[in-house]
Amino acid sequence: MSVLSQPVRIPNILELVNEVLGAPYSQWDCWALTRHLLIQGFDLDIAKEPTQAATLMTEVWYLGDSRDPVALTKPWDLYITCERDDRPWSTHVGLVVDDTTFVHARTSATGVALERMRRWKPKLLQLARLRQLVG
Repeated sequence: MSVLSQPVRIPNILELVNEVLGAPYSQWDCWALTRHLLIQGFDLDIAKEPTQAATLMTEVWYLGDSRDPVALTKPWDLYITCERDDRPWSTHVGLVVDDTTFVHARTSATGVALERMRRWKPKLLQLARLRQLVG
């Protein structure tokens, strides 16, 4: 007798983002925002430290991959960037919302904001997807 696995319910990320848009960086830094949204959307706490989250993710794209990373994204993907050209490691993260935008926390007066992924593409280091959403 086989048991059919239940499909993963993918929550509407934009509904959750709308609740925090414009919140100041002092309330939500980029990692805290990402963590908060994943808890709200999937009841999944990816840990307080980004390195611990790696076991729950799979890489979709990485710096040097010739494919267009924006074309590979899906909602809830981690959009991992480096804000400074002199640092080849991640300094910033957001979550993909749709085909063109991602949400992240800015240190400016903007706070939590939606922005075009293409604007940040030159600083993109990696795309990662929750293992439970791969398929």
